Amino acid sequence: MAPADEDTGIWATVRLALGTGTSSPVSLRQLVRHDVPRYEPPGTRWGDDPLDRLCTGPRMRPHPGGADDFRNRLNVCGAPAQEMAVEKLPGTGWHKNHWFCPRHCDHLSRVREQVREQNAFAPAPVPNRGGLMASYFDTDFLKLYRWATTPSWQPPAYGMRADDWPIPGQEPVPQRARLRLITPPPHTDRP
Repeated sequence: MAPADEDTGIWATVRLALGTGTSSPVSLRQLVRHDVPRYEPPGTRWGDDPLDRLCTGPRMRPHPGGADDFRNRLNVCGAPAQEMAVEKLPGTGWHKNHWFCPRHCDHLSRVREQVREQNAFAPAPVPNRGGLMASYFDTDFLKLYRWATTPSWQPPAYGMRADDWPIPGQEPVPQRARLRLITPPPHTDRP
């Protein structure tokens, strides 16, 4: 919906809307690849989780950082972690990473054992990235996404449109209007 002016062409506007930025030229294939529906587990993008790669084992003594230190507030070790246990949430299939340092390897083993059965029965993860273009435009997105990625790409079980994906704890999003160009029939002059 953003207007394009002389300095901002249509594809530059699309790049900004899709979050690919304008610092370097982006090809149409890269734009479409960026919009491919997918699930990205935590830790894929830097800064998603404040405890990414930090030990979540229990803290035995208060950290000298004071009461405002995140390690004391969350009662976690907070040391740099090397290994993790992945917990797949039963409602969405989304992953929750539990990181542990070498000092808490017994907690790592215990958590892995506790989530083993839950992970076996977890559903395929609900996508959390992409699928925006399919919500607004009408085309063969299966063919388009395969062109941008690989010919063997398969759509998620929840569909290719972000509007179709369930959001845990919320009602489904109402259908948005799709944009189509309707051309009038040619005029004929009859006496």
